[in-house]
Amino acid sequence: MAQSFGTWLKAQTHRDDPIGDLASDFLRDLAATRQSVPSRWSPKALRHRLMDLDACDGAFEALATAAKEWQASR
Repeated sequence: MAQSFGTWLKAQTHRDDPIGDLASDFLRDLAATRQSVPSRWSPKALRHRLMDLDACDGAFEALATAAKEWQASR
């Protein structure tokens, strides 16, 4: 069974790059909003959340790169 995007992203927090930053921010947001199931998150859902938060361009670029890496790992 393929790993969901949210689960994959959760595992990227160790990285010292924009994807690692995105992963850490993602987990902080999950905790702040009391959502405990990262597996429900798709790249599209996270993009909408970033838009709701008025995130910077770098966050969207990191998301695009992360989505490509995730797809390649499937």
